[in-house]
Amino acid sequence: MLGQRRSVREMLCPMCGQPTPDNDRWSQTATTTTAAALRVRGFNWALPHDMADDQPLLNCGAISPLHRGCAETALARCPHLAGMVVRGLKRFPEAWVVIPLRVEAKTGPPQRSVGVVSFLQLVGVEGNDWLG
Repeated sequence: MLGQRRSVREMLCPMCGQPTPDNDRWSQTATTTTAAALRVRGFNWALPHDMADDQPLLNCGAISPLHRGCAETALARCPHLAGMVVRGLKRFPEAWVVIPLRVEAKTGPPQRSVGVVSFLQLVGVEGNDWLG
């Protein structure tokens, strides 16, 4: 868990562990979505309030971007990636939003629910119009 958070925070390639420069960030598993779709899923609080509902986003989930070479190697060698319906690399945008994913943990006694961050979800922002 700590490794995943560090990877997202520092934009480290999950294959080689090295930092990914701005011009070499790729994803094999990201899906395109919009701000409206994430708001419907309950993530309105994590998105900038002035971001339009139709803002295109690249939902990378909990996986930070890879170097192109590392991503190509993974696509060629990983059976899970080979079985994906939509295959191919997607360039990671220059701007992004990090959404902390929370779970409820029980403490006790007495029993109490506490919100705990489990993973960080990484969402790339296509274009920079919302930055003003």
